[in-house]
Amino acid sequence: MYPIQRFLESLKKILSINRNCKSVSIDDFAKKKRHTYGTVLIDSKSRKVIDILDSRQEEKVVEWLRSFSSIQRISRDGSSIYARAISLALLQANQISDCFHILKNLTDKAQEELREVMPVMVKVDEQHVKLPIFTNKTRKNYKDNQASEAYLEKVELIKNIQKRYSKCRNYRKVAAEYHLDYRTVKQYVSNAWYPSMKRETYHALTQYQDFILSHIRRGMKRTELFRILQSKFNFQGTYSSLRHFILRFHHQTQLKITRKVQRRQIEKLLYNKGIADIGLSFSEQRDIIQFLKEHPKIREIINLVTTFRIVIGSKNKQKLEQWLLNPRITSYSKITTFRDTVYRDYEAVLHGITEPESNGIAEGKINKIKTIKGIMYGRSSFELLRQKVLQIEYST
Repeated sequence: MYPIQRFLESLKKILSINRNCKSVSIDDFAKKKRHTYGTVLIDSKSRKVIDILDSRQEEKVVEWLRSFSSIQRISRDGSSIYARAISLALLQANQISDCFHILKNLTDKAQEELREVMPVMVKVDEQHVKLPIFTNKTRKNYKDNQASEAYLEKVELIKNIQKRYSKCRNYRKVAAEYHLDYRTVKQYVSNAWYPSMKRETYHALTQYQDFILSHIRRGMKRTELFRILQSKFNFQGTYSSLRHFILRFHHQTQLKITRKVQRRQIEKLLYNKGIADIGLSFSEQRDIIQFLKEHPKIREIINLVTTFRIVIGSKNKQKLEQWLLNPRITSYSKITTFRDTVYRDYEAVLHGITEPESNGIAEGKINKIKTIKGIMYGRSSFELLRQKVLQIEYST
């Protein structure tokens, strides 16, 4: 078939737009972002664009929809303009509010509630932890390192390398598999090296540590202590080294550790993510659990969103009514606003929860329209865009 014949065939299909579809999706798309918008109508059965309109004003949408009198089910987002237009133009049609947009509206309101009661960063706890001071030059043994996760991971790696080498007996092959230098693998296999998590430290004043600490606790000044060290022990170091030694002692013997929880970590719990799925360490997870225990309001906001998500998944009318009648919702103004919106559009929300239709196909088609519009940018009227979209839809 010649290109002109293909074009004429697609043109025939465009001119004979199917106006007898029964189940459709409707949504808006931007002609010029934040300024002018159009409307697209998609057949849910064939998954093709039926037609597009160059406006989303209620009067024009009503007049446009009246030409599709056979529509019985129409899926949409939470737009009040489309809700009123469908009610006026298609009295017999059941409106279906898309579950994704319903849940997104609730999540946005819950985020606003969280931002009112919770700052960007919250201190969870402050602990005064006693740490060891300077020790003589010693190697850190296995028991000292046993509690370290990094140490255990390193030991496990060495064991795996030794096990792999025992099978293939080739240093370079094992090194390539573990992305290591073959000499490192050789050390691991020969047991000539073991991991140490703490660098060995030694200070010139370590040998006088007990003498210094005892005099500092009695209130002796550092200048006087420095003169005693010079005269009694023939200390050759500087006063600055003594001052840093004492300051480091004070810092290490009583270190205040402040743990914090970020609001964005709490907000992630609104999106059906368990605390183990956020990508946090064990200590951060523990801090969030402790924070939620200490702040029942924030925990309740998360529970309200999670419960509504369960309602959507259950497709149960009774559970929806129970959630809407929950007296705790009135404690949160933003979530109360969401509940009032659901009551105003109750039938469409109920159909959205209990029926299988969604507006997902419309979102995909809008992305396609945006791509076509971008290709024709600056060279097309709306009518040419409409012809192009319909020709692509019906030529495939």
